[in-house]
Amino acid sequence: MLTFIISMRARALSQDWGYHTWLLERTLDSILAQTNPEFDVVVVCHDIPEIPQAKHAAVHMLKVDFPLPRRENSDMTVDKVLKISRGVEWAIARGSDYVMYVDADDLVSRHLSEFVATHPKETAGISIRGTSTATGTAGYANTRRITLSAARARSCARTCCTLPK
Repeated sequence: MLTFIISMRARALSQDWGYHTWLLERTLDSILAQTNPEFDVVVVCHDIPEIPQAKHAAVHMLKVDFPLPRRENSDMTVDKVLKISRGVEWAIARGSDYVMYVDADDLVSRHLSEFVATHPKETAGISIRGTSTATGTAGYANTRRITLSAARARSCARTCCTLPK
């Protein structure tokens, strides 16, 4: 099974909580559109957002209680890594075979869980090929193509990884 791990920014650090929760809703919608139902999603957060997707059986909100980071890149990076680590612990406890780290503003392919299910012996990263889109008030803008080799994908934060058994 594949577990998507999402690290959500704390409400106190968000300049616009409504916008951040809207981005999370879009991310969850893209994950919940998977063609294979063998997946879980864990959103690791200080504050649990009130969104409809939180009621979906595959979505789990994991609240953390460690101190909020300062508004500095180094502290925010540590916060994100700690949240991802908690998500990985959660996934291992649930018996997941793979994890994929996803930012709260990402859109993912609906074929990821299917790919993982049909490639059970894969232990390396998945080569990611897609489009990154920054959304502004005028709609979709700043679109660029992303292509990562399998070697690069292994070290990418959005890599699908095999969990140790």
